[in-house]
Amino acid sequence: RVLQDLVNTPNLKERNYQILHFNSFDPRGIDLAILYQEKYFTPLEAQMIEIPLTDADGKSRKTRGLLVAKGKIENQTAYILVNHWPSKRGGELATRPLRIQASKKNKEIADSLQALHPDANIFIMGDLNDNPDAKSVTKYLLAEKDVKSLKSGSFYNPFYKNYLLGEGTTAHDDSWSLFDQILLSKNCLGKSNEQYKYLKHKIFHEEFMIQEDGHYKNYPRRTFSGDVYNYGYSDHFPVVVYLAKMVKK
Repeated sequence: RVLQDLVNTPNLKERNYQILHFNSFDPRGIDLAILYQEKYFTPLEAQMIEIPLTDADGKSRKTRGLLVAKGKIENQTAYILVNHWPSKRGGELATRPLRIQASKKNKEIADSLQALHPDANIFIMGDLNDNPDAKSVTKYLLAEKDVKSLKSGSFYNPFYKNYLLGEGTTAHDDSWSLFDQILLSKNCLGKSNEQYKYLKHKIFHEEFMIQEDGHYKNYPRRTFSGDVYNYGYSDHFPVVVYLAKMVKK
């Protein structure tokens, strides 16, 4: 319903955004979804995959799952893996294994996809609730900060450089974290001018999205401040990756 309301707003209605959505496994009803425009992306298959989690006591836990969509960007096959990993609530060390389990599931699926379709473009994205230097991202997803370090099965994380510059997407106690990331398989960097490939990226933070005063001054302008509606957008800034291809003259 939220996405339907969003795509029907006056500023977006003429863009003809379509929705890929599944109910997740999170008992709170927090879901994952993809908005897309048919002129750019043609979905072929999509499913919600459960991420089995086991806490320190050996108990099973439910989390949001992993939305996997296969589609075409013109004639290129692309896989989009959308995530929202377990938070640090309860302590970073105590919850770290949960995010590592989520990371391993992503890598397992990505490896299977690359084995079936070596030329596919794979994008792993979402709120990872971990920074780019966390083991869940670097060790288990093999996400590199440098294109030159890429090898078979690894991913390029362009937002690592933003993180090293002290930039972030969400803030807490005057400290910024860069939890929101988009990772790209090596094929997304492209070898041919006929192929869509990574061009640039950014953390999207315009002035209207920033809190001007109060306890959260200079933070992302959140929708709620406690129980008070704040007329904001989110307590996270979105991240963007741009793809482009050279056109022959």
